Amino acid sequence: MFGSIWDIRQKLLSFNIGIVVKEIENFIREYFKKTGAKKLIIGLSGGVDSSTTLKLAVDSVGPRNVLALILPHYGITETSDIEDAYMVADTFGVEYITIELADICSIVKQRLSPFLDIDKKTYGNIIARLRMVTLYAFSNSMNGIVLGTSDKSERLIGYFTKWGDAAADIFPIADLYKSQVRKIALDIGIPRKIAEKPSSPGLWRGHRAEEEIGLGYDVIDPILYAMEELNI
Repeated sequence: MFGSIWDIRQKLLSFNIGIVVKEIENFIREYFKKTGAKKLIIGLSGGVDSSTTLKLAVDSVGPRNVLALILPHYGITETSDIEDAYMVADTFGVEYITIELADICSIVKQRLSPFLDIDKKTYGNIIARLRMVTLYAFSNSMNGIVLGTSDKSERLIGYFTKWGDAAADIFPIADLYKSQVRKIALDIGIPRKIAEKPSSPGLWRGHRAEEEIGLGYDVIDPILYAMEELNI
C-alpha cells in the first residue's frame, strides 16, 4: 500500500533512466532504418518535451539526420522560448529552420471570420494544426518522419489538439509521464532551465498548461500513475 500521493510520486520516479533511454533510442533508430526515411523532423518549441525528443533522436540517428522546425507566432510565442529552441538545436548540432506562422494563421482566420466567431481557443487550435501542416510539408518533401512530442500525461487527460500536436508518425516519449520526461531531460543533458520550465502549448499569449488544466503535474502524474500502472 502507498501512504500518500507523494509515496506514489516517488515510485513514479523510481525507474532506470538508462534502460528507458536505450529502449526509446532503439525504437527511433529501428523505425528510421525500417522506413528508409532521410530525416527525422521535429517541431522544436524550446520546452522540455520537444527538447528531450530532439536529443533522443540525435542520439539515435545522429544530428545530420534530424531537422528541427521552429514555428513561432508573432505576438504569442515568447522570445525566451525561441531563444531556448535555438540553444537546444545549436547545443546538439541540429540543423533548424525558423518559419513565422502569424501571417499564415491570420489568413485562415480572416477567411473564416465571416462565418464564425474565432475565439482564443479556436485560433489557438488553428495555430497547432498549421504547425503540423508545416511539419508534414517538410516531411513529404524530404522523405521524412515527423516525431511527435506529446507525453503520456497529456495523452491520458486529452490535453492536445486533434490533428495538431496529436498528429505525427511516431511518439517517442508517449509512454513517459511529464515528471519522468523532466527527470530524463536532466540526465541526458537538457539545460535545467528548459527541463524545469512550466509547460506551455503556446497557443495564446501567456498560455500555461497547468493553469489551463487546473492542476500541476506534481499532482496529475501520481494520480494517473496510480490509475494506469498500480490499478488503485
